[in-house]
Amino acid sequence: MILEVLGGCAEAEISVATGTDAVGVLVPAENPELCGRLLAGWPSANPAMSLFGRRFVRCDLVRDRWVAVTWYRDPVEDEYADLGPVTLIADRFGPAGQCERTVYLSAAAERMPALRDVVSLVCGRAGVTDAAAGAALETMARLGWITHVGVTLTGPRPRLKINAATPQLPVALAPALSARFRQLRASLGYVACTVDGRGLSGVRLYARPIPGRQLPAVLGGLR
Repeated sequence: MILEVLGGCAEAEISVATGTDAVGVLVPAENPELCGRLLAGWPSANPAMSLFGRRFVRCDLVRDRWVAVTWYRDPVEDEYADLGPVTLIADRFGPAGQCERTVYLSAAAERMPALRDVVSLVCGRAGVTDAAAGAALETMARLGWITHVGVTLTGPRPRLKINAATPQLPVALAPALSARFRQLRASLGYVACTVDGRGLSGVRLYARPIPGRQLPAVLGGLR
């Protein structure tokens, strides 16, 4: 049972998102035994790439069935240097083995208008107009403290991602998702939004970390 494996971690972050019934469980990827068991259960995730500089792994589950695995790692020297100060690279693997890569730039030290400069560096690569990116940036800045800006470079379509730390649920932005998150009875840690060529296309809500042993009970509250 995958929950038994994840529940053995010291702590975990649970997340829910628009457009999917899956629940994300993000845990530190520092335990070799845990990583080995996760990779054994998800063979499409290339171990050589996924375990290099590993930091976190997120398993997206529908009940106790895996639907995706995302490995978060540090960049190697000068990797994607043309985009800016890259701090994190995420490789998401679906059930068919396809890989979707998102490159994240740190924005925690930036404020407007410098944040606009960070976003303008990557929005073209994400297929997003300056206007759409600017509107999403303003929305997220009103929610909380923007920490990361990312661009999805491979996969079915390019996208821009913006993360903001906040304790407040974005009820106006994602009412149904906010109601679902409340079922977790957990504190919100941060909000991640996705922007494509049509504008805001997705929202993911991450809870603050909880002890791994509490995972089954917390997830049991979701309908």
